[in-house]
Amino acid sequence: MSKLYGKLEENERHEVQKLFRGDLDEKGVDAGISQSEFDAGINWLRENMQKHVLEESDIEYLESAAEQYF
Repeated sequence: MSKLYGKLEENERHEVQKLFRGDLDEKGVDAGISQSEFDAGINWLRENMQKHVLEESDIEYLESAAEQYF
């Protein structure tokens, strides 16, 4: 999330947190976001543009910011 500061507005960061909250709060061996969970979230964002405040450029930034983690 720290990579998103300065790139996404506060309401856009909240959208990302809402989408991935369950994945971010996992405990134990399942802690964090897996590649498949991330891909599913990105796909949902792209398929449901009218249901959130993120623009395509924001989604692309999320993908590039996450590359180092997968």
